[in-house]
Amino acid sequence: MEQRRTKLVEEENTIYEIDMECVRKKEEQRRQQKTACGRKRPASGRRNEDLS
Repeated sequence: MEQRRTKLVEEENTIYEIDMECVRKKEEQRRQQKTACGRKRPASGRRNEDLS
């Protein structure tokens, strides 16, 4: 079964055509950014407070 490439959304008197490939790519980018942000933090959860 082939997936749709676009989706039509009707809101009041306006119709939007959503590119589903673009939506998928943006979701993937957000997922990668979330995991990258989590890796930047120290394992202890503290910032470099003990470095005197």
